[in-house]
Formats: sequence, C-alpha cells, structure tokens
Amino acid sequence: MAFVPAPKDLSKVKTKVALNLTKRQLICFSLGGAVSIPVYLIFKGISGNEVSMMALIIIAFPFFFMGIFQKDGMPPEKYISYVIRQKFQYPKVRVYKTQNMYRELSTSRRDVNLNIEATKKTRNKSSRKQKQIK
Repeated sequence: MAFVPAPKDLSKVKTKVALNLTKRQLICFSLGGAVSIPVYLIFKGISGNEVSMMALIIIAFPFFFMGIFQKDGMPPEKYISYVIRQKFQYPKVRVYKTQNMYRELSTSRRDVNLNIEATKKTRNKSSRKQKQIK
C-alpha cells in the first residue's frame, strides 16, 4: 500500500501553475529572461562572452530573487518594507510609558468636587440675593 506524505500546515502549500512553478515565480522568471537575454545578446557583440554573461546574471538576479525569496511566509517587497520601517522610520529606543489610572481618577474626582462646590456657592449667592430682595 502506497502512502503519500501530507504536509502538516496546509496554508504554506501553494498552487503550481506550470512547470511546477507558482504564478509569482513564473511571472518573475519570464520577466527576468525577457529583460536579461536581450542584454546578453547586445553585450556579447560588444564586449565578449564573459562580460555579457556577468551582465545577464546581474540583471536577472533581482527578478529571480523576487520570485523565489520568502521570509516567514512574506514576499520580499513586504519583508523589505517591514525592515525599512523598523530600521529607519521608528525610533531606536522606545520609552516605556504607563498611564497612571489612579492619578486620572483623582484629578477627575477633584474636578467633580470643585464643580459641586462651585454650584453650591452659586446657589448660596442666588438664595442670599432672593432673601435680600424680599
């Protein structure tokens, strides 16, 4: 009886489109070939085979990198944006600040007490004026 190993985490399984490549890999590899092969052919006539092969490798590498690389299930553009945000946009030292809820409660309680006292004073003044009028 034949057994087929099943992956434990099915969220990491990607559907293959053609030649056992995912859609992303197929698009990136074809773009890399479409850009780097004409560069190779142009450089081959100008400077020889070694320099043109190095130009092909240098130009094709970013496309292949974008197709293959994944870090923690993230594509490279998302991962690079996270790295840039963490290294350059956010501060290096994060200050730990807490909110003192007791201070907020005490200040709000003082405000309530002050408001109550103020209303009592205005009532007393208005009642004194009414007594003087009578």
